Amino acid sequence: MGTNEQKRAYACSDRRRYGTCSAPLAHVDALEAEQVTWLATYYPDDQVEAAARAVVERGLRQRTTAPGEFDEQRTTKALTVRLECTTDLYQWGHIGKDEYQRERATIEAELAQLQGQPAMPSVRQFSARITWSPHGRTPPPTIAPG
Repeated sequence: MGTNEQKRAYACSDRRRYGTCSAPLAHVDALEAEQVTWLATYYPDDQVEAAARAVVERGLRQRTTAPGEFDEQRTTKALTVRLECTTDLYQWGHIGKDEYQRERATIEAELAQLQGQPAMPSVRQFSARITWSPHGRTPPPTIAPG
């Protein structure tokens, strides 16, 4: 790691809020490695597994749209409205043809970029991986992006 790069670290919430915690910063890389190691060896008992499955299944019933889809829909709608308003301004003579074409090209480029992004996997797509337990069962299929 170069001298100009900073390491990411977690700070105690009391330090951030009140400046009262003197605990050392916890480096992200070390904590994440420790958590991955723990998760790789964790085997939940039947009660924990059943509770986790119930939570996931309840989430599947309540939400059918991936969280990112709402943001994408809002952004697409905002860009569409912005394009309509720009067109209106041009038609009413409030902006010139060059400004209209520049703004329209910018908006259309943003829309094209948004529509070209891979779709966020939904909770339903991830449910097989979330509910799978390593107790002698075949692993679930991997999820192809987009």
